[in-house]
Amino acid sequence: MLRYHEEMRGQLEAIRDLAKRAKSDTITLFCYEYEDNPYCHRHLLKRLIENEERNVE
Repeated sequence: MLRYHEEMRGQLEAIRDLAKRAKSDTITLFCYEYEDNPYCHRHLLKRLIENEERNVE
């Protein structure tokens, strides 16, 4: 999980773009992991987008 977050630090602009888009559109994240796996990148990315959404006007 830590490695994924480190990698995503370099993607802040893209995450912000997704957060802006999520304000008005539905974003669908696909993954082959089980839905209840909290360490799946889909859940981690969702949280990163939600955190950025709070900062997007």
